[in-house]
Amino acid sequence: APLGVSYDSTRNTGIPERFTPYKDASAKTAKLSISGVLPEDEADYFCASWISDYGYIFGPGTKLAVKTSSPKAPAVSLLPPSADELATKQTVTLSCLLHGFFPRTATVTWKGDTTVLSTGVQNSEVKADGASDYKMSSYLTLSAADWKKHNAFSCLVSHESKTITQSITKSECLQS
Repeated sequence: APLGVSYDSTRNTGIPERFTPYKDASAKTAKLSISGVLPEDEADYFCASWISDYGYIFGPGTKLAVKTSSPKAPAVSLLPPSADELATKQTVTLSCLLHGFFPRTATVTWKGDTTVLSTGVQNSEVKADGASDYKMSSYLTLSAADWKKHNAFSCLVSHESKTITQSITKSECLQS
């Protein structure tokens, strides 16, 4: 459940003294300082303002990620379309699964042969995968016509300064 701390130092139960709010009335700004950041401080933080006719209005938020371990590259698996999808020949979906990575930022790019594919891509949210690792999925759904245009499909995962590529050919999909 959300917890609150106000610029006038009013704090809900459970908010440590390490959380210090500030208000600059002349600049019409407020900020929150956290001293001695701990792993349990990892969260989404939001600023809110009370507008009498509307209630609380929230800002877009800031995600605090606490680095507790060294970077770890994701394990990447590329799954072919199901046999049912291949048999119906209407649409096919390839799945790229990432897990066991840190920090939480990873980018997935899909290619058909050497062409970057952006239509039909759907990425899941990055979610916790254990105490300090993360996981996510990316899906590429293609029409039958787009499936026929390419011989191979690749899932390219960019994480930290590395790119991990998993590829599959159409002939490998047809044999499964």
